Amino acid sequence: MLALLLLPVCLWAYSTLHRRARPELWISAVAATAAHVLSHNSLAFAGGLMLLAYWLTLAIGFRNLAGLFRCAAAGAVAATLSAGFWLPALADLPPVESENAQLGVNRLGELFLHWWQVTGVQSPILDSRAGNPIRPINTFGAAAWLSLTVGLTSVPFTIERDRRVWAFLGAAFALAMLMCATPATRVAWENLPGLSLFLFPSRLLLIAPLGTLPAAALMIDAWRKRRWIPGLVLVSTASLVIFPFFFLATRLCFLDLSRLRS
Repeated sequence: MLALLLLPVCLWAYSTLHRRARPELWISAVAATAAHVLSHNSLAFAGGLMLLAYWLTLAIGFRNLAGLFRCAAAGAVAATLSAGFWLPALADLPPVESENAQLGVNRLGELFLHWWQVTGVQSPILDSRAGNPIRPINTFGAAAWLSLTVGLTSVPFTIERDRRVWAFLGAAFALAMLMCATPATRVAWENLPGLSLFLFPSRLLLIAPLGTLPAAALMIDAWRKRRWIPGLVLVSTASLVIFPFFFLATRLCFLDLSRLRS
């Protein structure tokens, strides 16, 4: 979860560093990237590929060579600082043995998500599955679908062309990650060796909501002077979905306390 939460921070850091050069922005980009790499091994590969794709998007969409150089330099410094974590994995040294941790092709069928899981929307609240989950429910989520659909419908009401482009790119990224979590991309999982480092196709479902961020920003921006209204709706929707998951942790805490007393 820490690795996933640091990805938007990395995107913000490189976006601001691309626009202007300030010492605090350099530190933010380097620290966020290094922290993301050190927080989780396989998600570090996913985040690195995502940040590389983001850098290429900046190169295509904006003619700012100085900004691209700054982002590349910050990424190189972060990679150097965290080299002790990811370099052994590339060399497959005994302390890491990443080859043994890769996904076996014969297990793919049981690890893919079904279409109803990917496209389904869990009940926002008062759901017995959400209140007592054995594991988190693998769905894209009500808040993510709301951001994606309403954000894309707000495109005609936005004047700035670059914001419309970012919204479409974010939506394409989200849909691509959803597709990769389903059996429709089995051929890619069987033939692209880098994908096996992710171990579970469902992990890409966790990264997919990041693509909804540009669409959500476009939706909020389209309201102009009343941006707080869609912002409040999105925050409320996300809060209602997350809130029931606290019940299980609270109940387990009381059980542990009762066992200690007994």
